[in-house]
Amino acid sequence: MKSRKVMILLIMLATQAVTFGQGQVPAFTGTWKLDLHLSKIETKHPPIASTAKISYDGKVWHFSRTHQFSDGKADTWSTTMVVDSKKPRIQRFPPITSTSRITRDGSALVLNEDLRADSGERGTNTVRYTLSEDGQTLTEDEREGSPDSNEHNLWILKREPAK
Repeated sequence: MKSRKVMILLIMLATQAVTFGQGQVPAFTGTWKLDLHLSKIETKHPPIASTAKISYDGKVWHFSRTHQFSDGKADTWSTTMVVDSKKPRIQRFPPITSTSRITRDGSALVLNEDLRADSGERGTNTVRYTLSEDGQTLTEDEREGSPDSNEHNLWILKREPAK
């Protein structure tokens, strides 16, 4: 009887240890400012500044990013997605339809987007979101591809202090 209790206790502890290692939610939540000096941006019209606001609870990813451009214009893109959802998110941005999913890969999150223009042209965009060990630097490793071009952007953002 005593050995059975010990065995059950050991199994419970082992299960909790494995679950703890996989279950920690990466601390993406916060406000992030683009560091242009550390970033490597191949896009044709790079921003002069950018801010991202992220909320992530381990299940739902909310991301809002605003780029500022030298002509004074701004571009904001936002999305809210369920992480590891089997059902893709389909959005229409005429003339483009985007089918996307976000998945967890260890402590990283990976956004995969398939893009289709009304003309039939197709493209992809994949962004791998990772945090530095100290949690103060967010790296967005973006690879965008289409029949006309391929870009690899490495967006490096620094965490803003909480207000």
